[in-house]
Amino acid sequence: MTSLPSAALAQAIRLAHIGPFTGPAANDARDLNAGMQAYLAQANAQGGVGGRKLELLTLDDRYDRAVFSQQFAQAQAQGAVALLSPLGLGALRALLEDQLLDRSDMVVVNAVPGATPFRSPGHSRLFHLRASDRQQIEIVLRQAASIGVRRMTVLVQDLRAGEADVKGAHASRSDTGSLALTLHETPENPDELAKLAQRISDSDTEAALVIGSPPNMARAVTALRKAGMRRHLYALSYLPPALLTQMGGSDAARGVAIAQTYPNPMGRTMPLHREFQAAMRASAPAIAAYSSFHLEGYLSARVAVESLRRAQGGAQSAAMEAALRRMSPLDLGGFRVDFSRSNAGSPYVDIGVVDARGRLIY
Repeated sequence: MTSLPSAALAQAIRLAHIGPFTGPAANDARDLNAGMQAYLAQANAQGGVGGRKLELLTLDDRYDRAVFSQQFAQAQAQGAVALLSPLGLGALRALLEDQLLDRSDMVVVNAVPGATPFRSPGHSRLFHLRASDRQQIEIVLRQAASIGVRRMTVLVQDLRAGEADVKGAHASRSDTGSLALTLHETPENPDELAKLAQRISDSDTEAALVIGSPPNMARAVTALRKAGMRRHLYALSYLPPALLTQMGGSDAARGVAIAQTYPNPMGRTMPLHREFQAAMRASAPAIAAYSSFHLEGYLSARVAVESLRRAQGGAQSAAMEAALRRMSPLDLGGFRVDFSRSNAGSPYVDIGVVDARGRLIY
């Protein structure tokens, strides 16, 4: 790498996190941000990148597509070279459908959610760490079929974003061919949701899968439990057990199986566990239990910084994009990311089940 003058070395490298710090997904945005801050503090303690400190510009989009666009322009104006883990359908639609990425050279490292419309065709500078929604659904359907489920109801918050993933996952697996699916769009109106939940509970369905934002999935599971459904319930990885317990109580949460796109953040077996937990203890000692969003934020920042360290030509977005592809596969202490063939970095999916104390058991 070309040597830099002392003034450039003193200048911090700025990354951005635009998230819904107010609104229905505020807890998830805060967890992502805490994980990012933990890794950047860890990296800065080790000298940053080429002697330059790393900074995180944190902006609130209020879970609003138009506000996200405004904050994206602000991040650009303040010199951010990469955006970490934007969260929400509105944010991703702004990046792709409103062509924000086409009018910017910024790299995006990770994005939530992982629906197919945001990956195919996606964008050359949008890199996904987490397994896709379709990959999660495939694992859920395979697991349900393996325990004898033959009829499943799927509640999708946004059919435009999610229907293709459900149908594609079902069609792609020969071992789920005998599993019949019925799809519904999740009603926003509580009364309509309660009526639909009762119809599902009274039907001959043997399991239900909910897909959507964390609050949407928590409401759907709670409505199904209140309607008397005690059969198998599944959710995608965006649903934190704590939110489900808070919204529906321990009875609603117990036994719900949730797909996971990262290793157990409270685990002990991988080098990643030790490194992540040490960073969180140092950066946020008041946090006792770590969520998957904490780990996701940590990994988003770590992958971005690893690309900066390997960038040829300095801390610039174009150099980061090339480095992300060139450095693959990347082993992050047992969790591997590979962008050498596509912008989808990891196929990792596990399933955890919420226990009586609201903990996720892997």
